[in-house]
Parts: sequence; structure tokens; C-alpha cells
Amino acid sequence: MKSSLFGADINPTACRITAFSLYLAYLDQLTPRDIQELQAKGRALPHLVSDSQDGSVKRVQRNIHGTDFFAKDHNIPTDIDLVIGNPPWGSIATDKTPAGQWCKENGKPIPDKQIAAAFSWKAADHVTDAGKVCFILPHGLLFNHSNTAVSYQKQWISQNKVERVFNLSDFRWFLFNRAVYPAIVVSYQKGKPTPDHRIGYWSPKADWTITQAEVITVSPTDRTPVSVKEVLHDLESEDAPQVWKQIFWGSSRDMRFLDRLSLYSRLRDHVRNTRETDDNKPWVMAEGFQPVGKSDDTNKAQYLKLPSKKFLEAKSSNIDLFVTPDDCVDLKKDSITAGCRQPPSMMQTRSPERCSYTLIGRGHDAYRYAF
Repeated sequence: MKSSLFGADINPTACRITAFSLYLAYLDQLTPRDIQELQAKGRALPHLVSDSQDGSVKRVQRNIHGTDFFAKDHNIPTDIDLVIGNPPWGSIATDKTPAGQWCKENGKPIPDKQIAAAFSWKAADHVTDAGKVCFILPHGLLFNHSNTAVSYQKQWISQNKVERVFNLSDFRWFLFNRAVYPAIVVSYQKGKPTPDHRIGYWSPKADWTITQAEVITVSPTDRTPVSVKEVLHDLESEDAPQVWKQIFWGSSRDMRFLDRLSLYSRLRDHVRNTRETDDNKPWVMAEGFQPVGKSDDTNKAQYLKLPSKKFLEAKSSNIDLFVTPDDCVDLKKDSITAGCRQPPSMMQTRSPERCSYTLIGRGHDAYRYAF
């Protein structure tokens, strides 16, 4: 306990609970006579917790640190054999926090300011070359597709030898009470992997055993090796990341089918959003408008000029795979007063001849119109 186990937590209570758990584990290995001998000695259990406000820290080296893991003046060792833990989750690693500052100084991207990502970076600095890290992390670190998330994945996969990714998404409601986000367990070593390095991807599915016996079964079909080369190649695609999602449910036959589908054009090749200016795409993807509601500020209401009098309600029974002008009703005028919740840029005016089947609108109370 005094020379081989180390820990850090910003919460002093968590540090004391850790020490108490270690004491219980230690005493559980002793016989009643051994415990009586310790009692006779008095104060036989070692002090393990060092608080940043404890003046005795300077005199006695203790190994459970009540400090921020990213603080610059901590004494956390950097030659550890194994780092395990459940880092905090949340978008709290801002530039004003030690975690955000550490990542900024070391050039480490943090997707969505997720502090768990900062822990995944720094933990590698505390293990030996042969040491390992095993963390419970939010699954979004490998599944999110924002630019920062993809940048994080590229660098993290390239700079660490990931041994296994254990996807617990299907066990979200069984393992973690009131869980909001799915979890993954990742084990890795520091150091640049080779392109042929294989990552063991385990994605067990919830079945009868987990509900009745609380046993997680990982069948052979749910164990798929993935090379670093495959992951990095996937991250270069426009649809990145896909590899973790596809293997999660897809079999080898499904993968071959997806490969064949990828030879054809995508929906994005024919549909543009309101920020695009490509007139070669005949379909527009956008949100509609909402009338002034009871909670809206009437002073901020917007007067919108519509490109047509053709109108289709969001709850219309005519909404199907396609909507034609015959499915719409005719408004009395081609203008409307809308609430301030939707930006006016969503109202895109185009030639009626080219957009006779264009559908615009989304939302429970939103209106849709085709022209």
C-alpha cells in the first residue's frame, strides 16, 4: 500500500474512501490474532492520503493525492505499471481549467471539451514503456464525427497502442444506473503503433444472461480484430468514423454489402443544406418556420416572404416519401409572420420550375411547404 499503489482525486472524500477500502482489503488477509497484534502496537495502519492543505505532506511521502490530476505541482509518479480508473465525464475541460490548459500546452485536441479525453491523453505520461492504461470512457470519444472528434481519434490512435476496445453500449441500462451516455472500456499502451497493429474490438450484446444472472457474455461473433491501418483509413473518409459502428452490429456479409453500396452516390450528392450554394443539387434540406407562439416575443417576430402560396402542415396525412404540389393547400397570401426561434436563412427561395418537389420543414409544430 505504501510503495506500489498510487492515486489522485480532486475530491478529498474520494481519497479517504479509497484509503478506507485499502485498509479493509489489507485487514481481510489477516487472522484475528494478527489484527490483535496490530491493535496492541497502536496506529499500525499507514497514512495514505496527502491533502494539498496538509502541512505534513512535506515531511511524509504519501501516495493518495488529494489534488487535480492536471495540476503542475503534484507528485504523481511517472513510472507506473498500470493505470486504471473511471475518469469524470462532461464538457468541463475549458481553457480556464487545468485539464484544458494542459491539453492546450501539449497540443492535444479535446472534442466537445470532454474532460475524459484529457485523462486519456495524460494517463500515458504516467506509465512505463511496458505499462498499460485501462479507462472507462464515454463512447462518443470514438463514435462522434465532429472535426475535433475526428482529429482527436486520428492522433490518439496514432500515438497509443490500443489493445482492446470493449463497447458496452448495449449494456447501458444494465451496468450504470440512470446512465445518459453509453460507455466503452479501452486498454492501451503509450507509443506509436505499427499500421498492422491489431485492436481487439469486443461488442457484446445484452441477452437473457445479463438480465437474469448479471453475466456479460462475449460471443466469438462479437470479437473482431481491427488494424490501425483500417481505423486511420476510415477516419480519412468523409463519413468518418464508421468502422466502430459498422462492426458493432454488422457481420462479414453486412460489411461486404456496405462496401458495394459505397460504390454508388450518396444522398448528400443530391441534397444540399441551407449553407450550400451548389445549384446542381435539386433537393434542399432545411427547417421550416413556426408561427408566433404564446411564449414568443411578438416584438421579435419576423415577416417572411414565401416563394409560393403552396402550403403543407407538418402533421399533414399527405406527407409520404414524396410530396407534390397537389398534396398542398393554397394560402391566401405568400407571406407569414413567424416566431423568432428559426433563423431566416432557413427560408431558401428557388425557382418553382426546378423545385416542384422540394420539401422544407422539420419539427413537431413546424410547417412545411413545397413549391
